[in-house]
Amino acid sequence: MIRKLLLNKVFQTQNFLELIPGVKAKNSTKTRQIHSTYILLKSKSKKFEKKSKAPSVTDLDISSEILDKIGISSLGDDATESIDKMNQILRKRIAIKITPAHLDTVQIESKTGFVPLKLVSQLSFPKPNLIRLDMSQSREHLQNAVKALKHYFPFAGIQTQGFDHIEITTYKLNKVIKVEMQREAKKCCEDTKSIIRNISAPVLKRLKSQKSLGQDTKHDGELFIQSLTRYYSQQIDESVEKKLEEVDEL
Repeated sequence: MIRKLLLNKVFQTQNFLELIPGVKAKNSTKTRQIHSTYILLKSKSKKFEKKSKAPSVTDLDISSEILDKIGISSLGDDATESIDKMNQILRKRIAIKITPAHLDTVQIESKTGFVPLKLVSQLSFPKPNLIRLDMSQSREHLQNAVKALKHYFPFAGIQTQGFDHIEITTYKLNKVIKVEMQREAKKCCEDTKSIIRNISAPVLKRLKSQKSLGQDTKHDGELFIQSLTRYYSQQIDESVEKKLEEVDEL
């Protein structure tokens, strides 16, 4: 930690020689050695700073066998999978307009397991902002269907009509619901970031425990993992920010 703080102080100082007592001559051998070390350390600190795309494991001087053993190779795939799941949740739970495509993903609980909603209901659209589900052929699934729909679409207006119909109001937004949507999106953001950190932490721990790797290689690996975690955190922020803008514009 002290080493990192000192390096940050060096990088932020235009004339880094001012930080070193007793070094005044600009062209001395000692000065040139210090300058070379400074440039090397600074280049390493910037090695994995790539905002446009995720850092690549090819930047690391570590064999593919050890990368697989540590788990660095799959780190990006695991993070991407977590972000994809987050985006699916955002699309489902914070749906601005519920469409038949959204309903195709709904699974309802039954005695034999989970059943797709589309197999036990028939859709109709009596009004532009209203979806009606006819469940007259499968009334035993009615209550579980309502429960599932409220889970998938917590901000939609969902109610039963009689004993065999469900009505979904696709637009039922007011200021309170918009605030709840925004809160849900932010929570989803923080939960996904936490998942990414939990994925990275054991990888970093395994990296540090590798006795076959030198300190410089471990340091590079640590920078890589931190940069990768930061990159995917930015991706999460961008996805959630886009969803928040959609909600705010309604």
